[in-house]
Amino acid sequence: MRDITRLGCVDIDALTPVTLEEQDRVVELLTDTGHAAQDRQDMQQALKLLQQYAPRKKGMFDPLPDMAEGAFYDETAASEAKDLCGKIMDLSKKVTEAKNAQGRLETQILALEPWCITDIPLDYAGGRDFSVILGTCPAASAAVETVCASMGDTLAAEAAVIGKDKEQQYIAVAVHKTDEEAALNLLKEEGFSRVWFKDLKGTAKENVAALEQQLAEKKQEQEALTEAIKACGEQGALLEQAIDALTLEADRQKALTGMLATERTVYFEAWVPAREEEAVQKALEKNGCAYDFSDPAEDEEPPVFLENKPFVKNFGLITELYGLPGYRTVVDPNPFVMVFFIAFFGMMMADAMYGLLMAALGVFLLTKKPKGIIKTVAVIALSTGISTALWGVIFGGYFGDLPTAFMAKLGIDFVIPPLAFNPMDDPMTALYLSFVLGMIHLFVGMGLQGYRMIKQGDVWGAIFDIGFWYLILAGAGLFLIGVQVGLYMAIVGAVGVLFTAGRAKKNIFGKITGGLGSLYGITSYLSDILSYSRLMALGLSSAVVAMVVNTMATTMGEGIVGWIIFVLVFLIGHVFNLAIGLLGAFVHTSRLQYVEFFGKFFEGGGRAFRPLFNKTKYVNIIKEDN
Repeated sequence: MRDITRLGCVDIDALTPVTLEEQDRVVELLTDTGHAAQDRQDMQQALKLLQQYAPRKKGMFDPLPDMAEGAFYDETAASEAKDLCGKIMDLSKKVTEAKNAQGRLETQILALEPWCITDIPLDYAGGRDFSVILGTCPAASAAVETVCASMGDTLAAEAAVIGKDKEQQYIAVAVHKTDEEAALNLLKEEGFSRVWFKDLKGTAKENVAALEQQLAEKKQEQEALTEAIKACGEQGALLEQAIDALTLEADRQKALTGMLATERTVYFEAWVPAREEEAVQKALEKNGCAYDFSDPAEDEEPPVFLENKPFVKNFGLITELYGLPGYRTVVDPNPFVMVFFIAFFGMMMADAMYGLLMAALGVFLLTKKPKGIIKTVAVIALSTGISTALWGVIFGGYFGDLPTAFMAKLGIDFVIPPLAFNPMDDPMTALYLSFVLGMIHLFVGMGLQGYRMIKQGDVWGAIFDIGFWYLILAGAGLFLIGVQVGLYMAIVGAVGVLFTAGRAKKNIFGKITGGLGSLYGITSYLSDILSYSRLMALGLSSAVVAMVVNTMATTMGEGIVGWIIFVLVFLIGHVFNLAIGLLGAFVHTSRLQYVEFFGKFFEGGGRAFRPLFNKTKYVNIIKEDN
């Protein structure tokens, strides 16, 4: 399993639970394959404690340290990490005990402090003929002092309030035993409650002093334990290595769970990309495995592995947000999604300065050598940023019309002309451009559907269902711009659809109605084409907001105050516009992919290829040649 994980190209398939009996040997499912997950949890808790007491500063984009496989799987390091984990957990437990002890001591001190005013020993209950009683009354009992002062008038007793706080009054009573009950009854009318100091000897001052000494010792003990934990801080990397190793082991143990097993053998099935067969074969032979490779059966649905170039692979995220194509759909949408996503995103943002900011963010992230989703975001930010900048130059957007507005504030007429046209001045041209790009997008989607049909052996279906619609749509487009031949192309296409779309029907009436129903689909195509008007609409909305921000910023007065307000309005307004623009561009560009584009060819239902691989959080494992 370790060698298979190292390859990173084997997706373990779940087996159907079975129990077979053969020659008194039972084939059963593996259930208990190890305790790596629990060990990892302990290590994570120890690392959390270590970071709490001895935090190590790490940058968000700091690269992971490299470590050779031999060092990563070193048993000595694993044993040292386990000992370190036990040590930290034990020290932490003692710190908690010391804190709890301090809490108890502080509570005892607080309880005794009100009695420090008296020198009466806490364990002194009186003599042969008299009793000494300590107790409390509520602070709200106003008559307590009067009762105490007059008690000696009628009883052989002395009582006094020796202290007060917001909640209680503290009372000491010396009374002849014959009058003890009567004295207590007088006080109970004021809410008197007797206090017993169990196991305490000497005065309250003496006991407080002793408790404060114990409290100081516990604090010193806690500090010493805390320093001991901090001293382990330099070994935090050892815990991180162990957590990564245990994570990989837990993944392997999870993969083992559910495999079929006898007393001495384990059986499993897995999916492997065909190009990796030789590498997997070597790993199996190295470990003495009996194995067999076979192509997927017709009734099997293998996982989907879209093999793209590194740059294109990042845009697989866009596709996966929608879903993966089925294994037998032939078409990989990622390269086409990449092209149109970059182009449409840029047109919706269409500002050179916004684009440069996005590209700068992408470059900054990439310099940190990120992995996973951060790398994907960096590549998408860089590519869409470049596209946004280019469209900004084409349309003349530089923080909206900031150059013109800024120079106007200085009394200078200045305009950076667009490379092609300004959508604010010529929105219809922008709309027509959006429709043209939409037509190209739809045609590519239809072409992919035709390609898939041809690859699956349905050549005539591709001609009838795709080719004729190409004629209709292309012909209609040409006719609208004044090319007369477009009308004849559209008519030929419409006739073709009319007589072929219902070819699966058994009778002539069904064939004709099927063709007419298919021709009605022209409304769907028109609706799809109109959807691309959002390219122009979002581009205009972003430009309008930018212009409003610039206008507000440049009309806030003159002098130092005016320039300060200019800077504040500029920063807040454009940050807001950029954030809203990015969100809108992402959502609507994705929608054009998912609804209009994917609707022409995409067949979902695919399961992602999820191979076991060395996925680490703290260490970058460097493979070593075997």
